[in-house]
Amino acid sequence: MTDLIIRGALVHGPAGGRRSDVRVHGGRIAEVGHVRSHPGEATVVDGTGLWLLPGAIDAHVHSRDPGFPEKETFETLTTAAACGGVTTIADMPNTIPAVSSAPVLEEKVEHLSGRARVDFALWGALRQPSTEDDVRGLVEAGVIGIKAYLGYAVRRDNDQIVYTTDGGPDLEAPPDYGTIARMAPLLARDGMPLAVHAEDPGVLRTFQRPVHTYGDLLASRPAVAEAVAVAALGAIAKESGCRIHVVHLSSAAGLAAARIAIAGGAPLVVETCPQYLLLTEQDVAPLGPVGKMFPPIRTAADRRALQEGLLAGTITRDAARTQSPPQRP
Repeated sequence: MTDLIIRGALVHGPAGGRRSDVRVHGGRIAEVGHVRSHPGEATVVDGTGLWLLPGAIDAHVHSRDPGFPEKETFETLTTAAACGGVTTIADMPNTIPAVSSAPVLEEKVEHLSGRARVDFALWGALRQPSTEDDVRGLVEAGVIGIKAYLGYAVRRDNDQIVYTTDGGPDLEAPPDYGTIARMAPLLARDGMPLAVHAEDPGVLRTFQRPVHTYGDLLASRPAVAEAVAVAALGAIAKESGCRIHVVHLSSAAGLAAARIAIAGGAPLVVETCPQYLLLTEQDVAPLGPVGKMFPPIRTAADRRALQEGLLAGTITRDAARTQSPPQRP
């Protein structure tokens, strides 16, 4: 097998950048430093003047495939990832049907495998009626984690996760804290993280209203919904030992709840997104519809608090800051 050698690039790693050679053997990095080779033994690329970075991993993407090809397909998503230097993506489970059982996961893997341009992994979904067998089946089938969408119901006819907290004949109610508390010990035993869209469904139902302006939207998704959810998740994480990952934190109130939970020993990890660190509600009107998301972009005070939380390390990708993950048996 012919090696690939990239010579003289500025190679970036944990310690920063340095001029170096890189030898790749069998698709894996085999050597970094001064690489010697003889003519004919390797394909050599001159990297002088270029940066060489590791492939990025995006652990939270929404391909919408299968189910929403008008939004994006797996081909377009993974092609865009490859063009941007992202070599592995982890797709969220709110495709159609929602990935809440092993058979659905296997069907999705089969559907996506011939369409992928980069490596991929899949998340599974926790639903209100999920059983231990459902969750264990997803874990054994190879999901990298489980995702719970608080405040999102599921259509009964096609298992689509939808933007409503309602239940009823046509809609399955969102997973609640009881569902999460019931499954958290199982996930902890398996060393499996639980990611959560943290907006309390009860608060959202209370503040539900017609939305005509962005102010109406903010009033219908108040920061207290996030704070209540984060506080509850922190209590469940501490009690069960389950590593709970709060996705896309958007508010100062949610950050304050996370600080209290982490200081109390909860294995809680918190992330946020660029839009919450860089924008405020004043920026949404010029953006138009692309500025509408849940949780919403909030105030300058929320933005400032999140920036401070990132610099302080409360918002972090490092789960070791909270607690070492349980080991699988």
